[in-house]
Amino acid sequence: MNQGLVDLLDAKIGQAKSAQAASDPDDQYFELFSAQNILGREALTPGDLEEGRLGDGRDGGIDAIYVFIDGHLVKEDTDPSDFRRKPQFVIHLIQAKRERSFTEKAADKFVSSARNLFDLGKNLRSAKNKRLYQETLLEKVEQFRSLYIGLAGKNPEVAFRYYYVTKGDVEECDEAVSLRVDEVEEVVLASFPDAQFSFEFVGAKELLALTRRRPSDELELEITEHLAADPKGFVALARLDAYNKFLRDDDGNAYGHLFDDNVRAYQNSVEVNRNIAKSLHEEDEIDFWHLNNGITILCESANVPGKRILIVEPQVINGLQTSSEILNFFDKDPNRRDSRQILVKVLPSTSSSARDRVIKATNSQTNVPPASLRASDSIHLDIEDTLKEAGYFYDRRKNLYKNEGRPRDKIVGISELAQAVMAIMLARPNDARARPSNLIKDDAEYAKLFNRKYNLSMYTAAAAIRKQVEEWFRKTSSCDRADKNNVLFYIMLRVASSATGRVKPTSKSLASLDIAKITDKRIENAFRQVWKIYERHGADARAAKGSGMVKDVIAMGRPKRS
Repeated sequence: MNQGLVDLLDAKIGQAKSAQAASDPDDQYFELFSAQNILGREALTPGDLEEGRLGDGRDGGIDAIYVFIDGHLVKEDTDPSDFRRKPQFVIHLIQAKRERSFTEKAADKFVSSARNLFDLGKNLRSAKNKRLYQETLLEKVEQFRSLYIGLAGKNPEVAFRYYYVTKGDVEECDEAVSLRVDEVEEVVLASFPDAQFSFEFVGAKELLALTRRRPSDELELEITEHLAADPKGFVALARLDAYNKFLRDDDGNAYGHLFDDNVRAYQNSVEVNRNIAKSLHEEDEIDFWHLNNGITILCESANVPGKRILIVEPQVINGLQTSSEILNFFDKDPNRRDSRQILVKVLPSTSSSARDRVIKATNSQTNVPPASLRASDSIHLDIEDTLKEAGYFYDRRKNLYKNEGRPRDKIVGISELAQAVMAIMLARPNDARARPSNLIKDDAEYAKLFNRKYNLSMYTAAAAIRKQVEEWFRKTSSCDRADKNNVLFYIMLRVASSATGRVKPTSKSLASLDIAKITDKRIENAFRQVWKIYERHGADARAAKGSGMVKDVIAMGRPKRS
């Protein structure tokens, strides 16, 4: 073992932990650090990374699990209709230990958990599995299994990616440990015969290399011709096979996060998509770029050394439908050479307002529902400025503040803030729990969550309450991850109610709230009160998503009659 590599790795981890999550236990942060670097090209937010970490024991050797479809992280309310034909599932399963070697016992756990969790013919929630595995792991696997079965008609593909991370030396890994990898593969392929399977041992050397790997926010697009309007941007022609390569990682999987700022989901039933697919399959004398509006890419910066554009932090903000059809087209023949060309506009900009104007102006190829342009609403710029004054960073542009090295517990995403307002001001913690990523898609709901009539300081209070309750959970071991997710929003409501003296806190009462009142003692009292109600209603996700708990938590804040 090279002690120098271990010392260097420890120094890197220590620096990152001090900047991002100083209060995390070392073992827990090593799990997150490993996941963040293994999945660095997926551009996950701090909340996404934390959500995939299991902890709490009874994890079947899986410290973290992340499921993607077409490059998009699966969440509880992921809609299967959003995905294209032949969707690609990728399941990342990570075991990360701060040990100096790789052990046979750790690999054995992967074998048994694969056998018990991924056999579609077995009851996932059998009495045996409930004893062996924590609820959060069962929920994650259940999400995958339900979506995989639900998308069966679209002929999904699936890849299992296992990682065993320590500070050891991979070259010193015992042969008996390596043999266990063959067993894991055999078990997985018995249930998914056509699946891709990989297993990586990641030691100190490999983990250091991952920290140095070029992130997916620096991509290269090969081009045939370009017109420059430096520094304002480029208009270029790229071969279809080159653009297809730009959209994929080294394993051939689509970069879902390239479309985070695109205002549309994939619309596989609209006429324009059928026409795009038709023009791809019908090769004739008319080049593809003559028949298509092309692609618009926003980025931080770009330059053209020769016949390629190097693009920093690219976002495809117009052209998702075209890109999806190109991915579909090359899925059938990944090694296909295709010299037809596509028009690509590359627009560098660091101005938030300018980016928002471009996003709104360029999306006219098909009807865009108002819900798709939420992040560009001016109210979010104002919320960003207001939260920053209070020491919080509103992640209106995904991962902007994570990439700046801001502390994890100070970064607030749009969906996170929407959930907090839903739970606290609208007194609907059940909906906040049940719909983590879909709250802002409905126009009527959105108007209740983000409205100019509210004092902007209300959003600061909602964000602060959420972050401080989450931090309290990190510092205590009051319950496991699944239960924490179930009671989180109820505790937030109860804390806000007791701190404001209002049964249902209003925008005005929250805006004037002294954040110093959100103490650990107040949060602990709220936890104890909510936990009793949670147990009375069955102590499971169904109870948290229903209306019974809401009524009881609200009633707790009302004065008792004498």
